[in-house]
Amino acid sequence: MNSCLSPNPLKILLVEDSEHNLPAFIRAFSLNGYKAEISQSASAEDALELLGCEFIKFDALVTNYKLPGMSGLELFTKLRNTDNILPVIMLIPFGSEDFAVEALKDGVDDYIIKDRDQKYLKLLPFVVNSVIRNITAQKNTLDALRLMQYSVDQASEMIMWGNSEGQFTYVNNKTCDTLGYTKEELLNKFIWDVDEDFSPESYIKYWIKMGLMDQDRFETVYWRKDGTRFPVDISVSQGVFEGKKLNFVFARDISERKQMEEDLQKVNEELEVRVTERTEELAMTVNMLQEAVTMLQKEITERIKSEEALMQSQEALNNSSKEMYDLYNHAPCGYHSLDENGSIVRINDTELNWLGYSRDEIVGVKKFTDL
Repeated sequence: MNSCLSPNPLKILLVEDSEHNLPAFIRAFSLNGYKAEISQSASAEDALELLGCEFIKFDALVTNYKLPGMSGLELFTKLRNTDNILPVIMLIPFGSEDFAVEALKDGVDDYIIKDRDQKYLKLLPFVVNSVIRNITAQKNTLDALRLMQYSVDQASEMIMWGNSEGQFTYVNNKTCDTLGYTKEELLNKFIWDVDEDFSPESYIKYWIKMGLMDQDRFETVYWRKDGTRFPVDISVSQGVFEGKKLNFVFARDISERKQMEEDLQKVNEELEVRVTERTEELAMTVNMLQEAVTMLQKEITERIKSEEALMQSQEALNNSSKEMYDLYNHAPCGYHSLDENGSIVRINDTELNWLGYSRDEIVGVKKFTDL
């Protein structure tokens, strides 16, 4: 079975003043495997009234060219004046092919010549289905293009098209809002009116350069209408649209990024200064520590020498004391020392030997008068 654009039956409005033709139309669709719901209006005026009802929708309109009162072509014209894009197939009387040419010129989607043997009825379902498919495909394409156009118009970045003379041929809403111009104002301006890096002469050179490149990217500065300036990142590609070569420009305001870069640069510079200052402080500290270590090493060396000299002096003193003690104890004559009470507190060996006492029996025990 032939398929339509949807599993639902085709809803067709037939504008035909002869009610006897409706069964033949229904039978033609059924015999060719198409599901169809066909309604009939006897005049163009009735058809317009029916089409104006918002609760009734049709997939296609099939109308005679010749009708009582308003003609089929006049019906088509009135529909298009109401922005109704319902597909229209015109039934042209046999021998009136000039009507077909007129209908096509006025924009009718297709036509069928009504031959006397009604063979056109076999062709009608295929023509209607084909027209519906084509119109639906065109509508889908137009809807996609409208959506794409809307997305470009509402994009968050500036989008511009420029021709070989440098004049803008398209600007989106973001471009107008950012630069402070209306769309009409910008479409009468040139790229060098907003880009400080371009002039008429330099743009010609750039246009030639872009012809040799797939795309380009650079940074520049734009002017707003109020004279303020701001940095932008630019991406450019060149292509052909409707036979005309254009530059397609995408621009992004990078003021915040530049400010962040400046802030980061300032932080880096401050950090470098702090690092330099800290390095100098550390160098001074290291020098002071080295001087302190040197002084401490010198002091330790001098202390070691002093201790060595002191030890040598102590040793010499000990030796001298020992010699004096030996001289005292072994002198050829007796020696003794008395305290204030006349008690013997010291006595040499020579005198002990003379007296016949031990040291413990004399020292601190006897007085000189006891001997």
